[in-house]
Amino acid sequence: MTPRLVVIFKSMERTTRALLRYVMRAIPNHPLDQKMQAYLQRLQQSRTAFFTESPSLKRSAEPADNLNDAKRQRLTDGQHRFPPLPPPPHTVAQVFTLTQDPAIQQFDV
Repeated sequence: MTPRLVVIFKSMERTTRALLRYVMRAIPNHPLDQKMQAYLQRLQQSRTAFFTESPSLKRSAEPADNLNDAKRQRLTDGQHRFPPLPPPPHTVAQVFTLTQDPAIQQFDV
């Protein structure tokens, strides 16, 4: 059961329940009042059965044993190397250029 289908099911069930309750309140002596009450009870039972039978989509609270504490693996030594700036005045393109490749530096965004 995908999360999209769960949301669709919940919204359809809630809309149906709200409509039937509104009709039962607005017209207390409605000829189908008993059938609507029975349908609401069956709807509640099917709702609880639907959500208890489906497996939980949440992850377990315990962390996996084979994972380390780091969220991401560090691939570099942490030292970033940026090209040195030429003498002032600086353009915005020079300040935000992170590469030393002249072909990429000429690319106009």
